[in-house]
Amino acid sequence: MSICAIGAAIRGGKAAMAEFDLKVALIIFVTKLIDPFAALPALVAGYFCRTWWQVVISAAAVGIFVEMVLVLFEPTPGIHQGRLLMAVLAAGVWSNLAFAFKTWRAKRA
Repeated sequence: MSICAIGAAIRGGKAAMAEFDLKVALIIFVTKLIDPFAALPALVAGYFCRTWWQVVISAAAVGIFVEMVLVLFEPTPGIHQGRLLMAVLAAGVWSNLAFAFKTWRAKRA
């Protein structure tokens, strides 16, 4: 089921998806969070970061890149700012998780 269809189902069948609707934003975030196409590059990028600011930059880069690749394969291409923001936030979660794991493992050794 596509994200637009989920948003339309939540809003009671309306085709227009509100950009600031909290339920739609949460569904998009969870969808981006469990998407392996978005999570794996973010994990790899976060693991190879050395400082916290590199995690922020890599999360933004990975989130934007993954969203642009997904836009290429859509039947009606278009960038939705809410989806892009949720993609960057989800990449940030995974990058931060990998970075925290690496620093924890280094302190433990």
